[in-house]
Amino acid sequence: MNNLFYRERENWFVWLLWGLVGASIGIVISIYTKNSSFSLFAVTGIIALLTWRMAKSRRFSFNRAFKVCFTVFCCSIAPLIFINALSNGVFANVEVVMQVVFAAIIGVVVCLISAVIAKTPPQYY
Repeated sequence: MNNLFYRERENWFVWLLWGLVGASIGIVISIYTKNSSFSLFAVTGIIALLTWRMAKSRRFSFNRAFKVCFTVFCCSIAPLIFINALSNGVFANVEVVMQVVFAAIIGVVVCLISAVIAKTPPQYY
């Protein structure tokens, strides 16, 4: 029946740890490849693993899955944006601002797709 009237509390510490793992993998890839676009693929891979875990547990509604995915994405991508901004000048360059906007759009799209995949199937009573 999947917790009909019980509302689960979110364990944000776990999701922040997922974000820190994504951030560390993204930073390592960014340092070794000297290209921040490859790091975006690594963060997307972390979101894919998280989506697989949420879909396997079948406990997440669409809203909850989107909040979790977007939190992990923001925690994972924030250090990469700051490293890129500091290396090119602090948001003075139009290219840096466009990269931030591109990362935000990619993040919303990836999180929407992963939330659709991870949501619980409809239950018929």
